[in-house]
Order: sequence, then structure tokens, then C-alpha cells
Amino acid sequence: MPTGEWKIRSREGPDTYDNDGLTPHFSPPDREVWHVLSLWVEYTASDTVATRALRVVIEDASDDIIMEIAPGVTLTASQQRDFHFAPGLADLTAARDTDLVTTPLPAGLFLRPGWDLMVIEQSSGDTTDSEVMELQLLYGVENIMSTVGTTPNTTD
Repeated sequence: MPTGEWKIRSREGPDTYDNDGLTPHFSPPDREVWHVLSLWVEYTASDTVATRALRVVIEDASDDIIMEIAPGVTLTASQQRDFHFAPGLADLTAARDTDLVTTPLPAGLFLRPGWDLMVIEQSSGDTTDSEVMELQLLYGVENIMSTVGTTPNTTD
């Protein structure tokens, strides 16, 4: 049951991505629902030669993929790009001003407790180098009575 009060928050993600299992992600805690307003990703590829593509992936509490959002650009060795994901943005298929890529998000993108919003990289080459990603998530948060992952309340 929602409490009816939404608050706007921002959260930074981890700043390194090692391609060996550390996937930058955001996950609402128990008793919160998040309305995703925007995601900013500053991405720097390593100097290893490979073609890379970013994806925003949404998984539910059972780790099932619900949605995958792919910008229309790829990166090569040592390139830096800024990615902005938000409702209503143009879906650019090339970087604007050499480094900015915008991609729309669904306007009603909500994350329940236990769900994950992840930023993953797909690579055509060496997957052992560390990439650098700086992430900033802007979201509305509402407290709820649900206790996903535990015995449900009678209000669920």
C-alpha cells in the first residue's frame, strides 16, 4: 500500500566496471518503489581494441529480464561518451558534440523492491580490462508497506 508521498532523490553508482562480475546497478530496498526519472552514465572505454555497446537492463526480483534499453551507438578503444537516459529524450544514433548520446526511457518506469536497474557492457574483444563508468540516477521514491522477499503483509 502506497503512503502517497513521493520524494525526489539522486544516487551515484560505482565508478569502475571490471567485466568480471561487477555490474553497476541500482536496486530499491524493501518498502520502497522508485520511479526512474533519468540515468546519466559517463563511460570511458579501456585502451584495448574492441567494439563496445552499453545496455540498461531491468530485472525483476527473480532475475528475469523485463526490459533492455540500447543506445544506438558503439564505442571503440579509449573513447569517452556521456549517455543520458530519460523519458522524452531524442533517440540519437550518433554522438552529439562528439560525446553526448541521448536515449529515451519509458515514462512509467517503476522499480519494485528487489528489482535491479543495471548498466552492462557488451564487448567484441578483451573482456578483462576495467572500464570506467560514473553513474547518476535521479528517481522519485515512495514508501510502501510491501515486504517483497519476505512474508507478505495483509495489505499486499
